[in-house]
Amino acid sequence: MVRYPIGHPGAARRLTNWAKAQLRWRQAGRPVRSPEHVQALRQLCESCQEYYRDGKCVHPDCGCPVDSGGMLGDKLQMATESCPIGRWPISDASELQP
Repeated sequence: MVRYPIGHPGAARRLTNWAKAQLRWRQAGRPVRSPEHVQALRQLCESCQEYYRDGKCVHPDCGCPVDSGGMLGDKLQMATESCPIGRWPISDASELQP
């Protein structure tokens, strides 16, 4: 079992945040970022104090997976989503995968 730092979002909060992100993404037509853009965002996440070694953001307003290995997907690929502390914004059309 992974032990997260004190103050991280619990399982129920992470699930709620992830469900909301999925809903926004699906309602927008499932727009995805290009692989190059996802990699650049991943590097930002990995250098952040809110990134945890299992590939999740541990910010209280997030808790989403930000790696490509999870069975639930990768928040970085979803162009409708942004970083809870402003390190990366929602993507515009120029950053989407064709």
